Amino acid sequence: MNKSGKLSKKLAEEFGSYENWEADFKGVGAMRGIGWAILYQDPASGKLFNQWINEHDVGHPAGCNPLLILDVFEHAS
Repeated sequence: MNKSGKLSKKLAEEFGSYENWEADFKGVGAMRGIGWAILYQDPASGKLFNQWINEHDVGHPAGCNPLLILDVFEHAS
């Protein structure tokens, strides 16, 4: 990732460093069975956060924008 880009700077601001965000995102992806790890942005506050989603059609935070999605279903490996 371009660490001088806007997203990288925002991740460092939200998580303390890019590396902290990356570790958190990987941790979310590794904590369950099948599904997705998703980096979201809350459009109301601008905050970034990682979240696990089990099904493609449920569990998404209302109104939030997915910025990065990691597919961890068995077909993705």
